[in-house]
Amino acid sequence: MKMPRRSLRLSTLLPLSLALLVIVTAIPTILVGYTLSSRVTYGLLLQRAETVMDGLDAEVRRLLDPVQDQMAQARRVVAEGIVNPMDEAELRTFMHGLMAGTPQVFGIGWIRTDGTMRRWERVSLGEFEEPLERLPFTRQAVADARAGQTSVWAAPFVSQALDDVILNYRIAVERDGQLLGLLGVGVTGAGLSSYVEDVSDRYDVTAFVLTGRDRVIAYPGRGPVRAIPGETDPPRVEDSDDPVVAGIWRNWEETLETDEAGAMSGHVARVDDTYYVYFYQEVAGYGPDPMTLVVASPAADTASARNASNIAAAIGLVLAGLAASAAWWLGRKVARPVGALDAALGSMSALDFANARLDPMERSRIREWHSIAERVADTSATLEKLSTYVPRALTRRLLDLPGRAAKPEERDVTVMFLDMEGFTPFAAARSAEETAQHLATLFAVAGPVIEAHDGVIDKYTGDGLMAFWGAPAAQPDHAAQSLRAAIALTRCLPPALGDGPRIRIGLHSGRALVGDIGFEGRVDYTLTGDTVNMAQRTEAALRGLAPEDPVVLGATMAVLDRIDDLPPEVREQPLEGTPLPAYLLPCDVLDMISPRN
Repeated sequence: MKMPRRSLRLSTLLPLSLALLVIVTAIPTILVGYTLSSRVTYGLLLQRAETVMDGLDAEVRRLLDPVQDQMAQARRVVAEGIVNPMDEAELRTFMHGLMAGTPQVFGIGWIRTDGTMRRWERVSLGEFEEPLERLPFTRQAVADARAGQTSVWAAPFVSQALDDVILNYRIAVERDGQLLGLLGVGVTGAGLSSYVEDVSDRYDVTAFVLTGRDRVIAYPGRGPVRAIPGETDPPRVEDSDDPVVAGIWRNWEETLETDEAGAMSGHVARVDDTYYVYFYQEVAGYGPDPMTLVVASPAADTASARNASNIAAAIGLVLAGLAASAAWWLGRKVARPVGALDAALGSMSALDFANARLDPMERSRIREWHSIAERVADTSATLEKLSTYVPRALTRRLLDLPGRAAKPEERDVTVMFLDMEGFTPFAAARSAEETAQHLATLFAVAGPVIEAHDGVIDKYTGDGLMAFWGAPAAQPDHAAQSLRAAIALTRCLPPALGDGPRIRIGLHSGRALVGDIGFEGRVDYTLTGDTVNMAQRTEAALRGLAPEDPVVLGATMAVLDRIDDLPPEVREQPLEGTPLPAYLLPCDVLDMISPRN
């Protein structure tokens, strides 16, 4: 690379720049910050409150929104005739599948147009036919559906059977303009409380959820909710066993200014002998009355923030003087090993961990450089270890793609789910070491086969795995590649099974959200959406089929339609229990398939 003209040594440029930056920016910044300390401090407190509130709002929506989405998908499936609600066996399988797709739902029911209902419970796995006299709300729900109210979050109520507050969502199902019935699902306050407790622990606050302003749905550590005879409304705030929850509207001391939009409000209240800062905002759409999300923390926790400006100003002045006097010496010491650092970082970016060393820094008498050398070595070892969890092939693909290639986007992909049938009793009869060895043997066979067919292993699911094709790089033949991999697995896995459980493999193609998904500091390159759910349900639908085959494979028509010259025999063994057409591919038919796409 050609050097620019009149270039300066880093050992000269760096200390000079440091000294100038200290003089030109640090001292004026400290003076301005000290002058505006009170406003800045309060702004930081408010920003933290907004951050925590956003986290609480996200957790609530993460619990409830998928329920609406899943029920909307279920309505479409029934409305299009894929599932017949009049067929009890088909309806039972469908309901079990819905509960599997929404783990936050404790139960689900089918409300007929005459007001009767059959319901299923997750915990007991029971199925119950409810008599009409025990269902005072169903006739009104049917009437509302006929009047055009097709989906609604009903008012939360207390269930005497569950000793809990229930958030109830209902959605009408029509076909050709005729009402077939309603789907009703329930989410427990206990389930919401676990989400609220996670936010409370994460931010060291007390977070809770109200319906309206005076009824409690969820808070950390909430116990069973006993229904008052003749009353189904959730318990009142003042009756809570948590003093912070019970004291929100008592002994109001001071109203706080919040954001200009007015979405969030706040005040200070005294609870026993402690002052608490409460911030709260309403969230509509989950019942007739809006939910109120509340975040509370002791006012004493903000004392250090109120004094932070004075402390910061004093520390800043001291550090500015020290930085200016030491800039030249420090800059020269820092600049010398930069070349070695650049080379080591280049090796790490190329995933060449063997050459990511800083020998000059390891010999340096400057503690920071020596520490950096150790940290680079530790980081390199850590990344090398992590590369066993995140395949290097996937990492290299992502690094080779444009900078924003991992941004979540909708892509056409094929998803594979592989699972062991009867793994639980198999593992129970063996030691942990034997079980782990069996899993390692199978994955050691399956993993290379999938990667050899350009697939990406998304995750291991205990006794199975999920893989996908079509991302991060585009694969026009992703369906064909996935089927080639699945067929190869049916050939190479049986010798490794031994006396272990047999393998089920399910494939589905379609649109999915693909990219970095997670929160700041912890993301996964993964995919999500109905395509993933459909692949998993296709795999689950293979349970018990073709018991003589050690590996059984099923694929939806979304996969098979992408394969040229599909033998007609493939379409003669449809799978039941899947909302989209899917087919069992037995061994004798697999030999006839030659996917080319």
